[in-house]
Amino acid sequence: MSILLQGPGSWWQLPGPHQLVEAVADDLDQGKCVVVRLPQHLPNGFYEAVTHHLQWQSGRGQRWLRLPGSLVGEASEERILAWLYERVGLEADEYIADKSIAHLCGQPAFQGNRFVLEQLSVEAAAGWGRFLAEYQYALNDQSYVGRSTFFLILEGAVTTPVPSANTNLAVHTYGPQVGTDDIRLLLRFVHLGFGQAEPALKCELRQSIVAALASADPVLAHQLVSRPFAELLQPAGFLADYASRRSWQVGPVALPLPAPPLALCQQLWTTGGWVHNADRPCVHSALLALHGRSDLLASRIWEGQLTVLLPFIERKRQVLLDRYKDDLLRLLPHTKLLGPHKTVEVQEIAELELGDLYFLRTKPELRRHGYHLSQELYLLWKCRVELAHQRVVDEVTIDELLALN
Repeated sequence: MSILLQGPGSWWQLPGPHQLVEAVADDLDQGKCVVVRLPQHLPNGFYEAVTHHLQWQSGRGQRWLRLPGSLVGEASEERILAWLYERVGLEADEYIADKSIAHLCGQPAFQGNRFVLEQLSVEAAAGWGRFLAEYQYALNDQSYVGRSTFFLILEGAVTTPVPSANTNLAVHTYGPQVGTDDIRLLLRFVHLGFGQAEPALKCELRQSIVAALASADPVLAHQLVSRPFAELLQPAGFLADYASRRSWQVGPVALPLPAPPLALCQQLWTTGGWVHNADRPCVHSALLALHGRSDLLASRIWEGQLTVLLPFIERKRQVLLDRYKDDLLRLLPHTKLLGPHKTVEVQEIAELELGDLYFLRTKPELRRHGYHLSQELYLLWKCRVELAHQRVVDEVTIDELLALN
């Protein structure tokens, strides 16, 4: 079972996402109203994670009041105020001549509540935003204990515009807290849940490639990690289908390099097409696939391979230097060409690179160790060259590397 399916808020318990949860909970605990901006297609459980953290902080249950369905589609400031008066039993016109936010805040029946607002329409989000822009000033005269606060969770297109943050109003945006490390940690849990029998190197490669392709999208990471390994090296078809399931459309103007214009980035962010994370902002891999940018996808796959294969190859080089140390000492100093008119002399064994070892394989000192050493040197040198030229190492070569173990 994957971490995404282990209960409400599991993704939100990982270090990066939980930073957002903690920041929101802290602001609510300090008596602030909070607006949170989330892109579409995130895992469920954000609200539950916040309430759980608040309960942990305070040691007691939280009293939350949800917005009724009648106010989700349309919510003018007047209607919001009228509903709040009705909520505390003060709706009679003859009893209150002039309804106001300041008067409402002073009513004992209104004080001490927490209102959570989700799944708002664009119109309702705008109405509540205007209301909170005024409401925050009324809180200046209220104690932290008796305040009623509002928690707006805005998703997708309704995330703009939002009221400006102020002393009593905090605005948080999802993205900068989350990085590739969160995806890598998620994938470790997912792999344990699947229980796949796969060589350690290939498993590590799988997770690293998926993390590079998914960036900060936990849903994509969860789906990709269970795909056949060959598909991870050529994921364009799967990613294009993924984009179609999200109703993303081809728009070449959306992908000028190195990045789309700022306004377009903000538009893409609302649908999840622009990943604004802690590592580096980037266009979602599925959107790249939809636009046929196999070159950029290959670059991400290469990055995923590089972090695993380069250390593996270097460890193998060190093993070979140690294993054949006596033979290599007899071959030093070794002179090698650097360009048509320049040479360099290698004096120390530690300075011998794979290219040097592959060249020296024909010397009697190494040739006597047989065909296996020659093949191992060729394979390691070939992989090192592929990575150096930013080319993806194919699955056949990876399987041959596995055979070295």
